[in-house]
Amino acid sequence: MTFQELQHKADTFYPALLLEHYLPQSRRKLLLYLCAGLAALALLFVVLTSFMGTSLGVLALYTYKARGVLLLALAALVLLAMLDAMYYSYYFMNGAPMDFMVAQLIAKTSPDDVTKGFLTSPLGAHTMLRLGIGTKDVAHFLAHRTNRVTTREYQLVVQDADPYVTLAEYGRSLIHFDDELARFLKGRAIDAETFRASLTWVAQAAREVRVREAWWSRDALGRVPSIGRAWAYGQTYYLEQYGHRITEDQAYQHMSERRRMYEQDVAMVARILAKQHGANVMLLAEQSLAAMQVVAALAKDIADGVVRHELEGKQLFVINGTQLIDALKEKTDIEAKLRQLFAQAAQAGNVLLVIPEFASLIENASAVAVDIVSLFTEALSSDRISVIAVTNTRGFHESVETQHDLMRSFEKVVLPERDASAALSLVQAETHVLEATRRVLVTMQALQAVVVSADRYFADGAVTDKAVDLLHEVVAAVAGRGGGMVTAQDVYDIVASRTGIAQGDLSAAEQEKLASLEQLLHARIVGQDAAVSAVASALRRARAGLTNPKRPMGSFLFLGPTGVGKTETTKALAEVFFGDEDRIMRFDMSEFGGADGLAKLIGEAGHAAVGVLAAKLREQQYGVLLLDEIEKASREVHDIFLQVLDEGFFTDGRGERVHARNTIIIATSNAGSDMIYEATKQGADVVGQTDAIVAEIIKRGTFRPEFINRFDGVIVFHALDAQALAQVAKLLLVDLNERLALKQVTVRPTDALIAHLVAVGNNPTFGARAMRRALQDEVERVVADALIAGTIRAGDTVSLLPQDGKLRIV
Repeated sequence: MTFQELQHKADTFYPALLLEHYLPQSRRKLLLYLCAGLAALALLFVVLTSFMGTSLGVLALYTYKARGVLLLALAALVLLAMLDAMYYSYYFMNGAPMDFMVAQLIAKTSPDDVTKGFLTSPLGAHTMLRLGIGTKDVAHFLAHRTNRVTTREYQLVVQDADPYVTLAEYGRSLIHFDDELARFLKGRAIDAETFRASLTWVAQAAREVRVREAWWSRDALGRVPSIGRAWAYGQTYYLEQYGHRITEDQAYQHMSERRRMYEQDVAMVARILAKQHGANVMLLAEQSLAAMQVVAALAKDIADGVVRHELEGKQLFVINGTQLIDALKEKTDIEAKLRQLFAQAAQAGNVLLVIPEFASLIENASAVAVDIVSLFTEALSSDRISVIAVTNTRGFHESVETQHDLMRSFEKVVLPERDASAALSLVQAETHVLEATRRVLVTMQALQAVVVSADRYFADGAVTDKAVDLLHEVVAAVAGRGGGMVTAQDVYDIVASRTGIAQGDLSAAEQEKLASLEQLLHARIVGQDAAVSAVASALRRARAGLTNPKRPMGSFLFLGPTGVGKTETTKALAEVFFGDEDRIMRFDMSEFGGADGLAKLIGEAGHAAVGVLAAKLREQQYGVLLLDEIEKASREVHDIFLQVLDEGFFTDGRGERVHARNTIIIATSNAGSDMIYEATKQGADVVGQTDAIVAEIIKRGTFRPEFINRFDGVIVFHALDAQALAQVAKLLLVDLNERLALKQVTVRPTDALIAHLVAVGNNPTFGARAMRRALQDEVERVVADALIAGTIRAGDTVSLLPQDGKLRIV
């Protein structure tokens, strides 16, 4: 579609555009206030002179002039109101060919520069500001361009069959034809999608301002409270004893603009509740809290008068069934009180009962022999009671779905899980609320970072709630340091402080560290070049944000004999990536080899005890998960890790998700050690035989192919030769000297000492562990005896040489 064709479409709004050109709405609003003030002053003057007459002296002579001013001011008010009415009739025109804001841009665009027409408009300037680009940067760009996109060159790039022209289409087409603008944005890491999202957000916010000004709309008029509506309804003292109005809930109080995302769900619930018969809803969600958000949004709409007329004036009472059962205890008392609650709700006439955790209520009632299902079925046979029962999906399937008589009284509504797009819409709405109270401006990139980070790094809860909470935290941090622009890096800084996982742009120091990861790891790990290279590569991918956010950050199966560096590699990985080797969650998988292994690990349905893995991952969501001797775990345990490695979560014994997406998973195994020993003896390339070793392990039935294939990599650790053991001995002596520094004593690492330790500590079965024992038995024992005897004092440097097969101080 050419620019000329767009102009032809924009002509539909010609009267309103002409009015905006000569008398913009901002000026009309200012004139409206001035005329209103002038009319008020003139009216006050007329009233005073009418009552006080000649006592005002010479001022009384101006009474007729004041009346004239009053009439002129009122006439001006009427004229301005008529102009506004005309303007809004075009702004909200049904069947319009394009967005009114697009027509405004087209009307103000010079034929020789389409880009400038957009960037210098209030809408364009605000869009760039939302992208973190100020007016000075925009002016510099406009002043130093070499090309211009004219109206003859510009065309609208249409991507669907809808003839309606949106602002997003206009902006997308702009960067399509203006390469310099595209490069300008790309140089600031802004892609076409981010530009389009910012433009859509700014346009939507501008439109919402106009909608709020439309006082004549049904929604606005519906918010006007009626008089005496509540006088006809009954008392609710029993309901208040064992429940509360939903207006007291935090979900209701913090709903604000976020209820927009629940519009479709609220409309569905409202439709059911408005029925004459069977007006009861069974509200299901993955998490009950998400369902209560929909109930709170419904209550907010009722309070604002924007619901179906059948629900006007209704009050939502949240009944705490567990509290009632715990307080009364006796079966007869509980049943009697429930009947009273139902009777009072029916008599009140304006009550909607909300039962949160409905499945738990049924289970708790069964524990004290109360047939609560029959009580609800009896009560709901009356059309005078309406109930919203809320439960999570697991509870519904376990306790509610099989109650067929009860379910006939309800209509089921299953709420979808909120995705990232819903979360972005929500944080955009929340941003306007925060900006109104804080001295900040939030960029589009910051909101995108909030949504992605909330979904990726914070496992518990709905992504929408996590995103809002993170946004509040970031805004508070920026406002706390004096306000300003909230950028994506501000979000990354908060996420890094909470998780220990570095985010955002790489500093020079971090770039250097990542480039030299192999050297850093080799400071602790002897040999094992393939393992070190694989781990370093995984860390770089994770830091660059290239890993799959729906899986763990990395997963490896370490194969090799005891004492060759598998655990030490894991510790080094934790220290380098998370900054602390204590960020390791270690599980000895030999403890989970029995029939109860899976229950011990993830918990069991119907039991209060929580599985150790589920508990640890909820307590520490970020770190390295070390599964030692994984081959000794039961087949059922291997099966649960198929899901963990593939999807980044598992379902515990209580039916709740446990996430492991923010972990690096290392499983170690001694499987195939005999083959590794043999290959090392023969001087063969053990790493080159990885496929053959894995194939043999599968053939022996130690692991199944699907289990091994779930790992990002299988790394074989070769047995340590004499040269590698000498390096291990040197590292152990460095560690010993660090401990002896408190005594101001140093052991000299001579070649003779190293050779002796290699000779004593060379045990292929135990690898570096045998060397560690040799150091304890040969070196630490001699030094300790000498310190106690006083033959070594502070400041001494000790040399140990072998004599008759034993080390002696010389």
